[in-house]
Amino acid sequence: MLSLSRAEEIERRAAELAKEHGTADPELLAERMGIMLDYAEHPHLLGFCGVMLEVPFIALNSRADDNTLRCACAHELGHLALGHLLGEDLRVVRGTELANMEADMEAEANCFAAALLASDEDAIEAIREYGDARAAAAELCICPELFAAKARILQLKGYPVQPPDMRQIGSWRDSL
Repeated sequence: MLSLSRAEEIERRAAELAKEHGTADPELLAERMGIMLDYAEHPHLLGFCGVMLEVPFIALNSRADDNTLRCACAHELGHLALGHLLGEDLRVVRGTELANMEADMEAEANCFAAALLASDEDAIEAIREYGDARAAAAELCICPELFAAKARILQLKGYPVQPPDMRQIGSWRDSL
C-alpha cells in the first residue's frame, strides 16, 4: 500500500512537471518532455511505455475513447516520470494490473495520473455532489481506477472518503 509520504512526493512530482511544461494535459506534457507517443491497436492493452534507443515512448490503444486515452497516457507517463523503467527495456501493462493498488509501481503510476488529472478539491466536490463513484469519476473525466486511487490518497490525507469498490464500478478494460 502506498504511504502518505510517498503519495505526496508523487503528487509534487506531477505538479512540478505540469508547471515546468505549462500543461497538465498528459499527451501534451509527454510531447513537451520529449516522449514519443504512438497510437495503434494493441489487443487487450490500453497502453504501455518503454525506452528504445534512449528514446522514451508511450504506446496507446487507438480503439480507446478520448478520456480513456488521456487516463492511460497519464498512467504511463507516471511510470516514466517516476523512473520505473530504470534497468528495463519495456513495460507492458494489462488492464487488470491497473486496478492493483497493492503493486507498488501500479499504485504509484495511478497516484501520479490521478494527481495530474484531478485536484483534491475537485475530487472531494465530485464525491460530495454525486456520492456514486461511477458518476463522480465521470464528472472528473477520469477512469474508475484513477478515481479509486484519488479516493485512497484523500483517505490517507485524512479526508472522510471511502474508496470505491472496483468490482462495482467497472474497469478501464471494459471500454476496449
